[in-house]
Amino acid sequence: VVMISGSDNVIRRNYVNPRAWVGFGDQYPSLISIYPGSRNIVENNIVENGAIGLQISSIGDSLDNKFLGNLVLGHWVSGVALHCYVFGDPNNNTINTIVQNTVIIPIATQFTYRSVWLSNADNTTVSNLSIFGVSSAEGGFTVWGNAYHVGCPVPATSFSLKNSMVTGYTDASAFGVQVRSDQGSLGSWSIDFVRSAGNDINFSPSSHANMTNITTDAITGLNNCKAFIPTGSNLKGAGQGGADLGANILYAYENGVLQDGSGGTTVKKLWNSADKKWS
Repeated sequence: VVMISGSDNVIRRNYVNPRAWVGFGDQYPSLISIYPGSRNIVENNIVENGAIGLQISSIGDSLDNKFLGNLVLGHWVSGVALHCYVFGDPNNNTINTIVQNTVIIPIATQFTYRSVWLSNADNTTVSNLSIFGVSSAEGGFTVWGNAYHVGCPVPATSFSLKNSMVTGYTDASAFGVQVRSDQGSLGSWSIDFVRSAGNDINFSPSSHANMTNITTDAITGLNNCKAFIPTGSNLKGAGQGGADLGANILYAYENGVLQDGSGGTTVKKLWNSADKKWS
């Protein structure tokens, strides 16, 4: 699903799988891509077995896009990639992106890189992210400055990561959460209420003034749950203000609003209570 210069769209409740298609030449298949576009909402989709699951690759301004309640399964380059594409274009910005309640589970291949990659993306807000890594992969959540995509107009990458968890990257030097100060300029950034556990390197750097309420304690009580944080897990209620650390993909989003009964919304469940299947 590619939105080429597409804005003000809602992409909801799709299952996307390339069925072994590997793209054209050196162009990796991206399953849902904004290329470019603004004010799009990508909500409650399942994308599986693509090189890149969800992507903004700006060849023009991409502003105020939202990725909400999505499951990204079996990626082998990036689960979520936010960056610019055409270098040197002053109207080529990825700004004000929101990524919320997202589950990412990569596949193990010799090419598996990073599950979330931000580069030349300004004012990105990521919250309630669950990444379940694999051994033969580079790492989980990584942020680079502006050195990789040289010439993109965004002068520095700025972001916040909150109420999230990363686990499972066990290869030597594989990271859970990484901020690359050697990859160009970074703007304002923060990591708050994040648990990175069971990775070879849980946090890189291991500490920083912008990193608060970070923990590396072992994750317990998930009982093989991936789409939500169950009662009894030590991730339950451990986030800011009693929020969970990680994603809960139990209720539908509609036009960017979670339909969980709060704020006068109607309760709309994503899973069938009887057989636990996607409803």
